[in-house]
Amino acid sequence: KTSTGKAVDGGGGGGGGPQHNVADRLATQTLSEMFDLASRDVGIEGINQRKLVTMKGLLESMHRPDIQIKVFQVCPALHGQEISEITHRIWNACPRKVDKDGMNRQELAEAILTLRGDLSMNHFVVI
Repeated sequence: KTSTGKAVDGGGGGGGGPQHNVADRLATQTLSEMFDLASRDVGIEGINQRKLVTMKGLLESMHRPDIQIKVFQVCPALHGQEISEITHRIWNACPRKVDKDGMNRQELAEAILTLRGDLSMNHFVVI
């Protein structure tokens, strides 16, 4: 409440306040869009087919300007590095892939957020 007794809207969620929440939502949306553009169907159709970002798919997608923009929006520190270096850093930032064939949506997002400096609880298990 303010000094006048009115309730103040904190912007939801707690934590870093409204600006932090908006930035997190934007990053999550951007990384989800990146997954949709970079993922490939892996496995046998109708048996064990799933969408994953493979190392090859990540490298190919990083040559696309729209993917680069999304990565640099979320993690500006990667801007100016070689595409192959960025790809390897993202790939290696996922400490434990659930699927040996590639990264799922959450793993890709967490890998890039790790490079940005926002660690998730999944990464603390490895640390």
